[in-house]
Amino acid sequence: MSEDAPHETAVCSCCGGRLVDAVVEHAWSGLMTPWTLRLMLPSVDPESRTAKLVALYVHVRVPVVAKMVSRRNRNRLLDMTFEKQASVILELVARGLLS
Repeated sequence: MSEDAPHETAVCSCCGGRLVDAVVEHAWSGLMTPWTLRLMLPSVDPESRTAKLVALYVHVRVPVVAKMVSRRNRNRLLDMTFEKQASVILELVARGLLS
């Protein structure tokens, strides 16, 4: 399946809800199906796959963290470069404050 292919649906194993076969949708739900991984990780290089997974994790967690902090800190977080956002998110994970 290519990124331009029509979206298929999957069923969530927890709630039974329908999930669109979209990388971000699956990341939010925690569902990583074989076709999602194929769309997201076409490279055979393990370092490239890992980098893409970390980038997707950060991309999905930034809005979650932004909702949890004060308006001032939310604005600071959203104004950061992606690299700095990744640093903040991964620091929260290292401290056990975010999973």
